Amino acid sequence: MEYYSHTQIKTIEDVEQFVKHIYDLGINFHPDDDFHDIINYETGKKSFYEADADLYNNLVDSCFSICKRENVDFYEIAYNYHPIFQAQIDE
Repeated sequence: MEYYSHTQIKTIEDVEQFVKHIYDLGINFHPDDDFHDIINYETGKKSFYEADADLYNNLVDSCFSICKRENVDFYEIAYNYHPIFQAQIDE
């Protein structure tokens, strides 16, 4: 799935899909991270253009709002979909 300025996260399933998408990008994601600060360690350059970082930060804010509304822990979702945790499940 691609994410654009008109993308809306409305459900827990949307939150989960968004988190999976971030990990699919190869980002070591934590919900408190600012996407403006994420650096590619191989190149030493920022991983996101300013507009994309703004978009992803806004989508994370939406994830927190949806999770709060549904009484779900966003941090737990992020942890459960982390590739390292997923690898442990697959063992």
